[in-house]
Amino acid sequence: DLDRVEIRPASLINKRSSEKSDSSTIEAYIGENMELQLYCIDNQDKEYLLDSEDVNWDVLVGQGVGNISEEGILSIKEEGNMVVKASYYVSDEYAFEDALIISAVNDTGGEGDSGNTGGNEFKPIPEDEDSGTDSGTNSNKDKDNRRDDNRKEPEKIVRNNIDAQLESILKKLSANSWNMSALKKGWITKNVDALIKGDSNMSIRIPGQDVGDKIGIGIWKIDDISVYKKKNIDLVSDIYEIVLDKERELEKPATLEISYDPDKVKNPETLGIYCFDEERNKWEYVGGKIDKSQNIVKVSLAHFSKYALINNPNLKIFKDIEGRWSEKTIYRLTLDGVISGVEKNDGLYYEPQRHITRQEFIKLILEASETEKSSKVEVEEYLDWKNVHEWATPYMMEALSRKWLTGSKEEEGIYIRPLEDISRGEAAVIVGRILGISSNEKGATAFKDDISIPDWAKFYVKELNRKGIISGYSDNTFKAGSPISREEAAAIILKLKELL
Repeated sequence: DLDRVEIRPASLINKRSSEKSDSSTIEAYIGENMELQLYCIDNQDKEYLLDSEDVNWDVLVGQGVGNISEEGILSIKEEGNMVVKASYYVSDEYAFEDALIISAVNDTGGEGDSGNTGGNEFKPIPEDEDSGTDSGTNSNKDKDNRRDDNRKEPEKIVRNNIDAQLESILKKLSANSWNMSALKKGWITKNVDALIKGDSNMSIRIPGQDVGDKIGIGIWKIDDISVYKKKNIDLVSDIYEIVLDKERELEKPATLEISYDPDKVKNPETLGIYCFDEERNKWEYVGGKIDKSQNIVKVSLAHFSKYALINNPNLKIFKDIEGRWSEKTIYRLTLDGVISGVEKNDGLYYEPQRHITRQEFIKLILEASETEKSSKVEVEEYLDWKNVHEWATPYMMEALSRKWLTGSKEEEGIYIRPLEDISRGEAAVIVGRILGISSNEKGATAFKDDISIPDWAKFYVKELNRKGIISGYSDNTFKAGSPISREEAAAIILKLKELL
């Protein structure tokens, strides 16, 4: 009868890799390919090589380090650790599985960076549950290279204890190279509300929803936070990594709750929950509803990453955006120095529904794109240049110099109309020019009112919609001639900023 399965390296295209003394770990070098094979071992220790068609390969930890093909060919891309899992299904419900740590090092043979903070690619293995229940069958055909012709199929399949094995592997990784400690693991089950407490200061609530097969969820705590400390921010909480064993966005958002000590936070109004952007190496504002009665900050999440409660003295609180769909966007642009708001006697306002003027839009978009404002232009040719406000002058000059803004030709001359509301079509053209989209291309958009979109704006609208920078209304119209609001402008500008 079948007893277990084992992953083993078959042959190495680059012969420099070597097995470590730990049989659960293989060392590999960046840039090489390694063929992995899965062997069946029966209760008499006889071994049978499984055909690659009968094996499901998966990367549980460190997709950024490398990947593995359906045939078991492992490709190493960068330094770090990864965990590979192989599954041999003997029925729809049962599988034998094994896992292997791959330690990827550079081509000089040096050790990997033990301080690597990793990403959210790894998959937690929930406690007290079977894993590997993905659908799939095995033909069970006799194969000369893996099975004795006289060997009988086992009457009862006993699975490998993959959960315990991976638990040990993941703890080893988190302690050494992932710089994390496991706090909690569990399941999200179809149409069942879930409350998962990472520790006494953090919990996440997930409303019941159709998740298909149940999803594993894991909560981890970053041990060494030195690389996450940034200027002018105060980490109020631990840093938590929340991961699912299947990449997906939730249909119903989860609620993350992190508590704070009121004796250590002088001004709770500047508290917020932030997500760490690995690519930009910075904390991004997510939001946060402050409950002062319980000393808790809550935020809705559709997907998971690294999160922390942060006190940011640079966070300006607007009096007129709480609860609006644009709130998070506006605060993110404020913290990036793009938005400053409007000071009034009783506080700071953003005026999200007010139409945005052409000079206001130009200022915001140049700030977001971090464009230098050093160009000079001959302003005499613009008949209404006197209407440009002093604060807007360097922005308008730069936009004109770069041909992002061209003005309107009338019989008596050229007008730039700085105080007029910018239309949705005009905003699309400016954003398209910044991105280098060609104005010579033609083609209809997918909007119902495509016929009303001017030819000079149509291809820009089409391409920006394809890139996800602009969208239409619920009735699938774009309304190119309608003025754009300040909050709509903020949404477009943030998407442009993330794309640049």
